Amino acid sequence: CTHVSERLLLFYIASTAEELENDKPLSLCIFGKRQLFQVQLTSAGLENVEVDYIEKKQQSEQRRKGKIKAHKIVLESRPLKSDLEKVENFSFLGFQKNIAFFIDPKSNVPIQLSGEIPRAGNSTLKLQRVQLK
Repeated sequence: CTHVSERLLLFYIASTAEELENDKPLSLCIFGKRQLFQVQLTSAGLENVEVDYIEKKQQSEQRRKGKIKAHKIVLESRPLKSDLEKVENFSFLGFQKNIAFFIDPKSNVPIQLSGEIPRAGNSTLKLQRVQLK
């Protein structure tokens, strides 16, 4: 692995990687709890997403509400070889399958995360508030 990172940095990487804007997959290694994973982020085009969040810039606040065409980025993972007896399942904020980031193409802000959470099924986390500098 040439790039090794921590799971939460995937938000930043997904929203700023130039390779994804040019429809080129981005591969990197991510630390799980006990194991290293090969993760690939792939652009999946634009998709309509309902938004309803507060955007704060310096001293002003603005509510953004409505539909926007968000850049969908799909996350796929596979465990790398290790000496563990049992292979760890990759998890990102509880999501384990069909993980997708939705990025506002104008601001590069991640506005939604979706996927499958064990025992909960298909789930979505939506942005509620963001502070921009």
